[in-house]
Amino acid sequence: MEERLALLDQAVADSSVISKAKSFEDGEALFQAVKEMELEGIVSKRKGSVYRTNTRSQDWLKVKNYKFDTVFITGIRKDKFAWSLMKDGKHAGICEFVPPAERSAFRKIAEQMAAGEDQQWIYLKPVIQCKVKFQDYTRAGMMRHASFVEFML
Repeated sequence: MEERLALLDQAVADSSVISKAKSFEDGEALFQAVKEMELEGIVSKRKGSVYRTNTRSQDWLKVKNYKFDTVFITGIRKDKFAWSLMKDGKHAGICEFVPPAERSAFRKIAEQMAAGEDQQWIYLKPVIQCKVKFQDYTRAGMMRHASFVEFML
């Protein structure tokens, strides 16, 4: 690996168009800096590990800097499961990653909050909140890959 990096360093000069990823020895300090800069995360690689095309190596580990927020659940998708989420009075995205027990518990009370429906969604009054974790916001301001954490009472 070190030989490959040396060759890359000789072949590619950093510019406004391309740059080489830096290597850091203190992963915890690096991740803390990533969090402070609100970046997406880091990839940790074992020294000497080899890049393999179309293969997820156990020597490489993605460490995501997830964001957390509290949102209202404002709908349940009828076909493929999802909740519609609302933050500050605006649609904030959907949450498809909810454990079965929480899905079931919520569905039992959701009927009492129904505000309407169409072919795809049952719309709910914004009464129940939950905490979600997500990767970041899309350009349109939607939460990317929101996952349920807990109900907020």
